[in-house]
Amino acid sequence: MKVTIKYYETGFASIPPEIDELEEIMDIDSKDSLIKYAKHMDLPGNAEYAHLYYDGSDEPIAVTRDGIRDMETGDWIVEPEYDED
Repeated sequence: MKVTIKYYETGFASIPPEIDELEEIMDIDSKDSLIKYAKHMDLPGNAEYAHLYYDGSDEPIAVTRDGIRDMETGDWIVEPEYDED
């Protein structure tokens, strides 16, 4: 399965621009392997979040500093932790 990882800039109130020079393309065995990869990703300091597009999908897996979400199903893979204070 072909995966394209796109990173988006931090510090924007609206839709942030993509950081073109950080875009990655890789091959991975399965969606499960992609989720494992996402759980161990470190976002660069200038990236607010990343989208992992697999097999030409329009709905990525979104990786933020707080959680991971499958945008196709809307389900959280890793839910963000919220302070209740």
